[in-house]
Amino acid sequence: MTLPYIEQAPLYSAINFSVGAGGAINSTAYLTPINGLMCPSDPSPTQTQIARWDTGVGVDGNSGPKLDYLGCFGDNHNDDPNWSPFSSLPFARENGFGEYGTFTGVMSRTGGTTSIRDITDGTSNTFAAGESLYETCKWFTWGNPNGTTCGTSMPINYKRITDHNDNAESATSDANWRVGFGFRSQHPGIVNFLFADAHVGAIKESINRDTFRWLSTRAGGEIISSDSY
Repeated sequence: MTLPYIEQAPLYSAINFSVGAGGAINSTAYLTPINGLMCPSDPSPTQTQIARWDTGVGVDGNSGPKLDYLGCFGDNHNDDPNWSPFSSLPFARENGFGEYGTFTGVMSRTGGTTSIRDITDGTSNTFAAGESLYETCKWFTWGNPNGTTCGTSMPINYKRITDHNDNAESATSDANWRVGFGFRSQHPGIVNFLFADAHVGAIKESINRDTFRWLSTRAGGEIISSDSY
């Protein structure tokens, strides 16, 4: 839906929305790389050889062009409140991993919308989107409805995801959505974020974990000082 607003109106017009993301009808459109959605610092190829999962696009259903900029669904924990090697985690948010009414951020992973009036924490203190690395999560690709958002339950710049072994329980595998849906970059020591007031800021990887989480919620009521990030 954002394509016409990022100078991609012809691509938007080429998509047959009545048949969804998969299948041959839309394969040409959904396999089109978009330069504005790719960070030059990400060494991943434009079209990865690592299959996309869960509503992948293209004729084979598991392809998809590079995506580095993802909407923020908030500080939702993963689907299993007992799984995580990290401390200082948010509660499970009704076991909702950023979908439907469970998302605490600006973007819903599925089936939810947010208005500016809903961002009661203040648009200048709330993430709208941030960057990640294409090959660190099997879901990432701009045409995949389930692969365009991230959250902050993972530590910022967690880059131990080096395995492509389909092990959904491993903390180092791109098949584990619990670690995959996190913000990270190749910029030394920082990750870039778009805030809800439209300014872009570089967040240091040394940021306090709670502060990082609070910046991702739209209505958590947290008090965040400007010198804390």
